[in-house]
Amino acid sequence: MARRSLTGCELRGIILSIHEHGYQHLFAYQPQGMPLTRLTNGAWQDIHPALSPDGQQVAFSSNREGHW
Repeated sequence: MARRSLTGCELRGIILSIHEHGYQHLFAYQPQGMPLTRLTNGAWQDIHPALSPDGQQVAFSSNREGHW
């Protein structure tokens, strides 16, 4: 699992993996009507997001190093 720190950004809502231009990227969705917030970008697949209990970090699977 790759881990990205979201220091200073408290996430509340749903973390989605969305297929876009041939790659899966992570987005935060706030049900209160806020726009989607992109969390990852690049030429790799980021999938299976899991939000930490305190809403401060997201763990996810990625093939950034050429393998899962």
